[in-house]
Amino acid sequence: MIRASRLWLMAAAFLVAGRGAVGADRNIAPEAEISARPYIGATLAYLADGKAADTPDNTLVMAAPLAPRLDGGVPLWLTFSFGRTVPVSGIRIYQNRYRNGRTPARHYVFEADTNGDGDYDAILVEETKGEGGQWFDYRLRDARGVTGIRFRTLGWGKGRKGPNYGVPAVAEIEILTPLERSGKREANREISGVEVRAHPVGSLSERLKGLKEPPWLEQFPRGLFTTMWRFWTPARNYDRRRVDDLLASIRRLGANRLWLYPEATGRIGRFENVDFPEDDFARHYTKRRKEKERQWAGRGLYRLYPFPSQVVPGYRENVLARLTDAAHRHNLGVIVNQRLLPYGLQGWDFPRVYRPEEYPCPLSATVVRKTAVQLVRELMQAGADGVALGGDEFFFHGHSGRHEQLSPYCRTEQAKRSGACVPTCETLFREAYGMEIPAEPGKAGEAAFAWQLFQYERLAELFGVLAEEVRRHGGIVTSLFRPGEVKRMAYGVAYDIMGLQAGIDEMGSDPLWTNDNFNGHYYIANETKKLMAASPKHAAVVTLQTTPYYDKRDYQRPVMVYGSAISALMHGAKGINYYKEEYLTGHDAAGAARWVAKVFSLIRYLEQEGLTAFDPPRNIVLLYSRSSEDWWRMRYPGDAIKGGYPVLIQNAVMEVLFRAGIPFDMYYLDQPETWKGLDKTDLILVPFGYSVSDEAWKRLKELHERGVGVWWMSQAPALDERGRCKPRSLPFPSGVFSFDRSGQGMPPYRILKQRILEQLNGWPGLQLAGICRSDGDVECGILVNDRRRLLFLLNWGERPARVQLSVSLEAGHYRCEMMDLDKVYRLKFTDDRSCDADSLKSAVFHLDPGAVNIVRIGPLSDTGSAPSDGG
Repeated sequence: MIRASRLWLMAAAFLVAGRGAVGADRNIAPEAEISARPYIGATLAYLADGKAADTPDNTLVMAAPLAPRLDGGVPLWLTFSFGRTVPVSGIRIYQNRYRNGRTPARHYVFEADTNGDGDYDAILVEETKGEGGQWFDYRLRDARGVTGIRFRTLGWGKGRKGPNYGVPAVAEIEILTPLERSGKREANREISGVEVRAHPVGSLSERLKGLKEPPWLEQFPRGLFTTMWRFWTPARNYDRRRVDDLLASIRRLGANRLWLYPEATGRIGRFENVDFPEDDFARHYTKRRKEKERQWAGRGLYRLYPFPSQVVPGYRENVLARLTDAAHRHNLGVIVNQRLLPYGLQGWDFPRVYRPEEYPCPLSATVVRKTAVQLVRELMQAGADGVALGGDEFFFHGHSGRHEQLSPYCRTEQAKRSGACVPTCETLFREAYGMEIPAEPGKAGEAAFAWQLFQYERLAELFGVLAEEVRRHGGIVTSLFRPGEVKRMAYGVAYDIMGLQAGIDEMGSDPLWTNDNFNGHYYIANETKKLMAASPKHAAVVTLQTTPYYDKRDYQRPVMVYGSAISALMHGAKGINYYKEEYLTGHDAAGAARWVAKVFSLIRYLEQEGLTAFDPPRNIVLLYSRSSEDWWRMRYPGDAIKGGYPVLIQNAVMEVLFRAGIPFDMYYLDQPETWKGLDKTDLILVPFGYSVSDEAWKRLKELHERGVGVWWMSQAPALDERGRCKPRSLPFPSGVFSFDRSGQGMPPYRILKQRILEQLNGWPGLQLAGICRSDGDVECGILVNDRRRLLFLLNWGERPARVQLSVSLEAGHYRCEMMDLDKVYRLKFTDDRSCDADSLKSAVFHLDPGAVNIVRIGPLSDTGSAPSDGG
């Protein structure tokens, strides 16, 4: 259906009803300045790149521009501004099918700005039956001039209020004109400088031959996820030879850790050597789960643990200890990926979801804490080397703070006598904050802010008790949280509070491509930085996909396998895991096995060069504010876009730095006790500092007085960390983001990037550790260790690219070598220049599609590197 507004019909009626093939007119959408509401960064380029692939490789990350997953049904505006009058003869649109909560818009309009005043008052197209997975073509009669076109969603069809997890994924829009000549002004992307040529001097495999590996615990973590049933089930005896063969296959891939799902499957009534818990709480929920699993399987199957247990169905023989001993013989550690308590009946259930009618409260009930500690104790006593607390993608959802003792168990006489379900959160909150739980927890107010903070802290305290138990047995404390904090309040885990208060050694999550994150392929980099910032040891571990559909089918582009790992490494990750071993071993192993082996070999080689001692440079430090995001969002409970501005702004600043190849370190503004080395940094960036504690404010003012630059990029402080009113006057330079009455505060990515880079380039005393320019989609990163550097270049694109890399070094000559996933190279520069500080200020590299280049730079006294010509 095509309609026109009354104003437009009065001015010039040129529309023709109908939907059909549009002729051979030229697409001018790529020539426009494209902007979005809510804000979408550089990935908006996918909207007019001529590709309309529908979830290739089971991800939209590099196929469509994606907005963050803000709350509720969020309308999407996409605006094409031409800066001149152009005739439009037709419009085409391709939306992706329903995916991960992103619903295609059913009802939308295309509107026109006809005179350049920014008022889109003319409706060109109104569609009420839009769908995903197909092109919708619209032809306009008598093409007339417009200065801009805006696409705006109005609804998602009958029975749908809008996407639960984000705006629609519009893969492609074409705006057609009869004009033959392009008015597009190409951006100057000329890449020039000192040309670098690489000459192979050996293979990585040759360099690694004969190297004696240190014990697994002393190595850079390289993990593979696996499950207990791959090694043993109660239906068959433990077969040492079979176990050793599988462990040998894992070692050949280059892993040094198993991330083990510990449960195995048995048949009810078949095995005499299985014990069920005697504890009343554990017995109550285990029996309930056993009956449910009997119904699910239809054959009496149930899940049990491979060691004796008081709180879960356990095997009388400690099979986990046998597996761990075998793993150690192969120089593999075993990290158990364990759910908090395995008593829930489904994924969105206890202890992840607050369901007081069935379960005690995970945040307050004594029995939950006591039983979870016992399970962790049993895991460690059974031989585990560490525990991923909470298990896969732990979250805690939906706590109202009321009715905590409604469950059948909590109403039993035994539970009442033992105090199993006390204290309640209501009591604990009153004791901690001196107030009652608010009637409307989601709305702004001191009590609502305190209640949200209380939940974060109670969960972190629970994890801290579990972490203590792991450490008491000498184990590693790690995690696998649900990635991306955009929906933090809904999922209940605040990275910074969890990291600091629980004291987790390795903060980990699984930024999988199938999550369709709005950061594009910088999703991995973004998540790595947030995990590092939250970790007391500044240590991030990421878990990555090996195959797109969680089976043995491969990605079309192998860069999806190895690129995510290289991205994490270049931004400072201290551990890489891949999911999942069963896809990568055996005669029918997925092709991804080859790339996982290459990544792990590269890490081993870099480890010989001191990889674990390299960190992101701290010339620039970004302070990310969790409380500013939360309290601002609660200020606008009914407006996802306004409420989401802190999320958009903070991640937009990170994206500009990532894409410009400007290295930076990151901490949370909310946790000043974790800040390290900020007195030696050149510039501190605060993208959105709406909420600031007294301690953080004091530290920042002291740093500023000592000569450290502080750039407050947007909102002035108005609240403290608990959401109490605390306005402050800014003694620091500020600006870039501003808000008008309509709440618009986000310029298009191109303008935002220009503003930020102009300020950085002109900032007094700021010495950038590096920056890169490319004519393609190349991700760059730098790690430092004293005078040594590791430079990373990764071409995500499908065409060759040239990259100009500028590295800041002390004057002098250096030893340089380069490596990719297969070989080690000697570097040669144009005009026989040596590898010196001057040549590395404008070194130009050539990268094939999907290419990885890592350059190691060190003093001439280094002996581990091959010298460059003239070096």
